[in-house]
This record gives sequence, C-alpha cells and structure tokens, in this order.
Amino acid sequence: LSKLRTLTQKFSSMSEEKKETSSKESVEMETLTEGKATILYEKANTVFYNKVQEFNRDLSTAVINEFAKVYRQEKFEKETAKAKRRAERLTKENKGKGIDKVVEPEKVSIPGLRVLEALSATGLRSIRYWKEIEEG
Repeated sequence: LSKLRTLTQKFSSMSEEKKETSSKESVEMETLTEGKATILYEKANTVFYNKVQEFNRDLSTAVINEFAKVYRQEKFEKETAKAKRRAERLTKENKGKGIDKVVEPEKVSIPGLRVLEALSATGLRSIRYWKEIEEG
C-alpha cells in the first residue's frame, strides 16, 4: 500500500509536458486527473481510458461510500451488543464464583471493505476507490 502511495505521488507531481525516456526511444507521457486520482499513461495510448465512463466511476465511488457508512454502523452496533452480552455473562459467572467484579465490554473495531476490480484497464477506478472511499 505504501509503494502504491509513493508511485501515485510521484506520478501526480509530473507535469503533462514531461517526457519519459526509455533505452530504445522517447515515449511521451501524459497525466490524467479524475476525482482525487491522477494516473500517468502513454500519450499515444488513448484506447484504455473511456471518458464517457467518468460519471459511472463517480457514481460507483459515491455508492460504495454510502454503503460503507451503513455497513460500518450496522457492524459496530452488532459487535457492541455482542461485547456487552459477553461482559454481562462474564460478570454473572464471576458473581457465581464469589468474585464481585464487573467486567467492562471490550472495545469494538470494524474491519474495512475489500473491493475487487478485476477488469480494470488503467486502474483508474481502483485508484479512485483507494483515495476517495472514506475509512471508518
């Protein structure tokens, strides 16, 4: 993840006029920014970026963000209730053993989402997910 962030920052800092040189020939590179994501691609290769799908990428990012909020809230409520029940059960067990100690519920942590974007060409949607979907 840190390598991806480093690469993204490196590509973001390149200007649109900058040229990348390989050992065989000079290849013109261009940056493309959409949402919070910036990618670097060969200027001659326009096949893989579909500008018309920008709205679709905006919408899917917004929908996943809303889903993540609802998911995290439901998961938090469920895990908190489970922790409280566990603490109450342990408190009752302690009282049965003659121990007068109240067990506090444990702190709840909620894991993040996992998204598989298997058919990406430029990877732009995946980069946008990574940069734009809020963490809990």
